[in-house]
Amino acid sequence: MALEDKEQTGKNHNFKTSLEHAVAGLKLTWKEERNFKIHLITAFFVIVAGLFLRLTFLELSIILLCVVLVLVAEIVNTLTENLVDMYTKGKYDIRAKKIKDLAAGGVLLSALFAAVIGIVIFANKIW
Repeated sequence: MALEDKEQTGKNHNFKTSLEHAVAGLKLTWKEERNFKIHLITAFFVIVAGLFLRLTFLELSIILLCVVLVLVAEIVNTLTENLVDMYTKGKYDIRAKKIKDLAAGGVLLSALFAAVIGIVIFANKIW
């Protein structure tokens, strides 16, 4: 945890603390995960393109939903990788590989879904 209470082992006792931990998690993901940065930067350009092409509110909402889906999948993948690494303590385990591959597959699936939705929406505006 990036907060002062590094020794906390129980639940958060108030909303402010929960929010601080959540923001710390997002900052940590930005700092340590290259693919999260790539997804976020790509999302920025997609949203700018959507505004430039004057997507409807519904189209832009669908694009934003896809963006969030990919980002959440990337965070879950990172979480999974960290848990597996903590459990295996750096030793190779075929089950650990399988778990990591499954989590990475979830990110790939969400990214492909977002790309298809993006192509459908943007192609309609461009052609």
